[in-house]
Amino acid sequence: MIRFVPGLAGAALAYVALVLIRWIDNGWVHAALFFAVYLFVAVAVDKAMTGYGRNSG
Repeated sequence: MIRFVPGLAGAALAYVALVLIRWIDNGWVHAALFFAVYLFVAVAVDKAMTGYGRNSG
């Protein structure tokens, strides 16, 4: 179950980013921002969880 945390966090923060830029009325910008935020957060959380797993043993 813990393996889904990076994706869930990425999707949640990407959605928040879309809500914050609702005033931009361009579908391409929304799609690009969603995927950029999703990838950034998912990778960052995954790296953090991997680093924590190595150090907490």
